[in-house]
Amino acid sequence: MISLADFHFQVTQIKRSAGQSAIASAAYRACEKLYSEYYNETNDYTNKQGLVHSEIMLPDFVPKEFGDREYLWNSVEKNEKRKDAQLAYSFDFALMNEFTIEENINIARRFISENFVSKGMICDWAFHLPDKGDDGIPNPHIHLMCPIRPMNEDGTWGAKQMNVYHFDENGEVLRDDNGRKKYDSVKTTDWSDPETLVAWRRAWAEINNDMFKSKGLNIRISAESLEAQGLDLIPTIHEGPAVREMEKRGIVTEKGEFNRRVRRTNALLKIIRDCFSELFEWIKSLKDKPPKEPNILKLITDYYTERGKNSYTQNLKAENLKKFAESVAYLQNKNIRFVADLEAEIKSLQEEYNSGTAKRKEVRDKISELNKMKGRLKTYHTNKAVGEKYESKAFGRDGYYAKHKTEIDKYFGAKKHIPEELLADENWEKTLDKQIATLTAEVESYNSQIEPIKNDLDALRKIKWCVDVATGAVNPDGEKKERESIEEKLKRNKAKADILNAQRPKKPPTRGELER
Repeated sequence: MISLADFHFQVTQIKRSAGQSAIASAAYRACEKLYSEYYNETNDYTNKQGLVHSEIMLPDFVPKEFGDREYLWNSVEKNEKRKDAQLAYSFDFALMNEFTIEENINIARRFISENFVSKGMICDWAFHLPDKGDDGIPNPHIHLMCPIRPMNEDGTWGAKQMNVYHFDENGEVLRDDNGRKKYDSVKTTDWSDPETLVAWRRAWAEINNDMFKSKGLNIRISAESLEAQGLDLIPTIHEGPAVREMEKRGIVTEKGEFNRRVRRTNALLKIIRDCFSELFEWIKSLKDKPPKEPNILKLITDYYTERGKNSYTQNLKAENLKKFAESVAYLQNKNIRFVADLEAEIKSLQEEYNSGTAKRKEVRDKISELNKMKGRLKTYHTNKAVGEKYESKAFGRDGYYAKHKTEIDKYFGAKKHIPEELLADENWEKTLDKQIATLTAEVESYNSQIEPIKNDLDALRKIKWCVDVATGAVNPDGEKKERESIEEKLKRNKAKADILNAQRPKKPPTRGELER
């Protein structure tokens, strides 16, 4: 049986608006003494205990001097001018007690290399192994700091975001009602995207699970939330170094006490869940004979018979008979005899419909991208002469740029998003139009496939509704008949108890209460 170990992986930002310093944060994590040029102060954490290992990992294009911790973070602080600047991402993730210190270091180094350094991120990380908590369990973990601002391949700091202007069909910048240029501010990296964080969390789980498997341990971790895993457990809250230090000295904190209560409650929930699991397995083993399934034609007949009783005109009766005959013919044609057959057919068609619409959307997205590419190419060729002249200039580039800034920006803005083969293609417009025509034909093909599936789904859903009315699953007006859940019963009983308590005579005050 596989057991789940604790998973912890979170990211925050180090920012000046919160009174934080990149130098101070790096010194604390690496247990070093670092001087901050920005604040003109020394941050000394050399007496801090628990550091096992620290190192800085650089992408190949980053100059080697950034491998010096003090140089790196002073450069970050110096380059950020705003008082509320966002300086660095701060990652904290738990290591596994089942692995040796060397194994944990190798796993962390591989994970950081494959998921952060490979994306051009500078990584300053430290392995901490503080004293055991009150539960007696070691808490090995990694602190990782990465500058938020990316570095260019020439070794200079890049931009966090850039402006992408809106252009019309002629390659001119669109303007709003006030004459200002329309643009979108676009991040230059995907490092802060929720999808990227999800990918990092999953990668961390996978690399640890591979190690568990290689060591023959029936233990795994999951990057999914407790709810997504189907576990009705209560998550603990992050305590942080200050709270841990207070708890270590014997000072009871609110966060520490909360987490202790959560762990005790989760242990009890696990016992209850295991008991229920055994009970369900026992019930399953009884292998009761399944009840006889009602014939769907009988249910359809019952529905239209009942409906016919309320039809007071010949036209309504004729309409009912027509719909009844159509439903019966449709079911016989599809060889659907039972409710399970009907539900299976609906499910199958829905999956087929979803698959078809998803594929059609992919093709439509490709058409949209090709149309955007046409716009970029028009902008590129419109400003190509000026842009290439600027590129070829050995002298006077600044003056030429100042005079032709708009054309040059358009030229480079479009060029960097265009593949080399299209830049070299003199008949690029015909090439793209041909691709768009082919994809448009694909969309039409998907439309012809999807439409009959949709019609079948509509017909089957109407029959399913008639069946649900006949079986009492829904009212004729479409409202579902649902049994009262245990939670609803508890709420109803609590409401009754509250009313009774409110009506109960109050206890007379004591003499002491009267004197007060």
